[in-house]
This record gives sequence, C-alpha cells and structure tokens, in this order.
Amino acid sequence: MSDSFENWKEGGDAGRRQRRWQTDIETVAVVGIRSVDCAIHDLSPSGAQIELLSEANVRVGDRVRIEMFEYGWLDTVARNVEGNRIGVQFILDEQDMVELARFMVSLRISRKPPRQEVSRPAELRVAGNMLVCTVENISPTGASVVLPGVPEFGEGENVDLALPGHPSIAAIVKRVDGSTCGLMFLVQFDGEL
Repeated sequence: MSDSFENWKEGGDAGRRQRRWQTDIETVAVVGIRSVDCAIHDLSPSGAQIELLSEANVRVGDRVRIEMFEYGWLDTVARNVEGNRIGVQFILDEQDMVELARFMVSLRISRKPPRQEVSRPAELRVAGNMLVCTVENISPTGASVVLPGVPEFGEGENVDLALPGHPSIAAIVKRVDGSTCGLMFLVQFDGEL
C-alpha cells in the first residue's frame, strides 16, 4: 500500500478527469480505529465525496477506509475537509481504478448527460486491431460509433476510441446492434468535436 500512497501523493489532481457518478449510498467509513456511518456522494474511480453521519475528527491527509458495497474496502486519503463532508482520494494504481470503474458501471448508477450529434471519423482499437469507424454521437460518458461492417466482438469488450486531435479514450462496449456500437467511457471526455 505504501507504493500506491507514494504514487498518489505525486499524482496531484490528475484523477479529476475521471468519470463521476452522483450517488447517495449509505455505508461505513473507518477513521483511525473508529467505525462511522457515512453516505457516499460524488463518486469516481479515483475518489469520492463522503458525508460522515456522526462526529469524527478528520484532517486533510488522514487515512480513511470506506466499505464500497460488494466491491470491498477501499483505502483513501482525505484531500478536503469541510465540516462533516470529506473529499477523499482512493489509494489505487491505474489498473485498480479501471477495475473499480467497471464495477461502478455494472451497478448502473451512472447518469446520462446529453449527447452531441456528430459525424466524425475515428479509429477503434480492439484487441490490438485498429478499425476505422464514424462517431455518430458523443457525450462526456460515452459514444455511438458505426463500423464498416458487423464487428467480431461483443458487449463487454475493452476498446480505445481514437478521435483526431484528442487523447485515446478507454471504453467498454455496452451495446452492439448490427454495425453500430454503444461505448461507455472509463474516463470522462471533456473535448469538443
């Protein structure tokens, strides 16, 4: 855990571009040796905002363990403390963040932001292969892409969407309908097309 903590300290706010979910999940946090009821609000693969439902003396830099429903316990560090609301950053490496994002996506707790209708060429990287595609619509959390033919992959496939002028976006295929694929991004897309 100490290696992950050192990496977190050097990482700064790099995780703020992660996809975020608005939630109201009641759970338990451990502060020091004390167990405290809490509610998880703004949630991402790299951190969360929690609300302590009883008194606990938490300072910036304190370690806080949070029980994340069926996922298990997550070690975190308090980044921001305002009364009983605490912004925490998970002490996870990049692979663990992706795993947590997949878990959160499977819970279907995501909100659906409006999609921007576009018709832009792009590339879809699937299992080492590059496929030419057209992005039909896009939002900060996903996109619909059309391939030249019916894909040889299905729902649940890990892919990367490469848009000209933007960094590659890690995604999961959530829907395949003929040659059209619905993608759910694992990181938030904040660009303009």
